[in-house]
Amino acid sequence: MFSSCAWAYRLFFDGCAMRSQLAKKSLLAWILLRRALPSSLAALLLSTTPAYAEFVVIVHKDADVRSMSKDEVARVFMMKSKTLPNGREVVPLSQSSREQFNDRFFDLITQRSRLQRDAYWARLMFTGKGQQPKSVESDAAMLAAVAAHPKYIGFIDSKSLDNSVTVVFRIE
Repeated sequence: MFSSCAWAYRLFFDGCAMRSQLAKKSLLAWILLRRALPSSLAALLLSTTPAYAEFVVIVHKDADVRSMSKDEVARVFMMKSKTLPNGREVVPLSQSSREQFNDRFFDLITQRSRLQRDAYWARLMFTGKGQQPKSVESDAAMLAAVAAHPKYIGFIDSKSLDNSVTVVFRIE
């Protein structure tokens, strides 16, 4: 590490006419940041990434579905299937305003990266075959929407679960 910093220092000052104190300080700051940033960034990411104990996929109480497989859930949320296993029409809801929460759910269900999912949604919308799931703001809004509309299916953190809906799939 020292040799790359010494090389950067030599390159900067040998190739540059400015040898002012300001230039030396800015290079020193760059070298210090380069060494400290990876560990600081990791600590920042770890401290701000919320942990979700368990996701639950929920439907209306009258949906007549008691469970779904992971593949069935993925097909519904990726708009490949517009029906529940019992044949009833379904409209998936997501929480795209909660970006990390939404991404984690889709990562676990679809096994696709965000980039792959964005490309899939773009292709789906461009061809006119569909669009991304409708979005709600929070777990409480998701619970209210799914409890009020028999066609809706959504996902929430299991900590927010109440008895107004039916759980059809759990992801730990």
